[in-house]
Amino acid sequence: MLDFSALSLQETQRLFSKERVASYESPKQHFDNLALIGAISQNLGISEILLRNKIDSIMSGNMPNLLWLERLPSELQSHIDKSLSKHKIISTQSLGFWLKVIDAHKIHSKLFSYDFLENLNFKKYYERNANRFKNGVRLRRYHKASLLLHLLRNLRNRAFHFENLYKLNEDNKPRLMASIKSEKNSLAVINLQTDKIEVLLEDLIGEFYKEAENT
Repeated sequence: MLDFSALSLQETQRLFSKERVASYESPKQHFDNLALIGAISQNLGISEILLRNKIDSIMSGNMPNLLWLERLPSELQSHIDKSLSKHKIISTQSLGFWLKVIDAHKIHSKLFSYDFLENLNFKKYYERNANRFKNGVRLRRYHKASLLLHLLRNLRNRAFHFENLYKLNEDNKPRLMASIKSEKNSLAVINLQTDKIEVLLEDLIGEFYKEAENT
């Protein structure tokens, strides 16, 4: 394997672009970021696969074959090639598609156990997170599930586009984040600290794994 750490700054900039390297604290952090993406890729993939299968399980119920897919809103129907098998349809849809399915059918809270959502403290992912909206209203289980899913999507997209997972915003908070608005238009923002990424993924996978053990 090539040892990129032996490259000079100029060589690194020439290979990866000056602009890309400049967005990191150092060339070392750039390569640390790529190593981190490699380390979390398996659990990111597992999380996405388990999530879409869980959604299918919830939506299918006693409905046979493609029936629940045929009852999706028209804007989602356009993404489905009905000539494919159900398995193929499920495996080829994007994570964004699945989050829209969740929103359309309001099944957020069904994806995770009652106890997990009830006891979830977002401070475990970043100490300055608050478990409430900016107007002081506490997050309900539905809100917590929605934030988790958006956090997973944002992490997945940034990682698989090889973006800087160490990057901070101007307020010195992690750029990895998710936000939702309440019915009264108040904002809730959750940040994900880089060294807590694996904690988040293990929490998500653990929830799905726990259900499999109990069935």
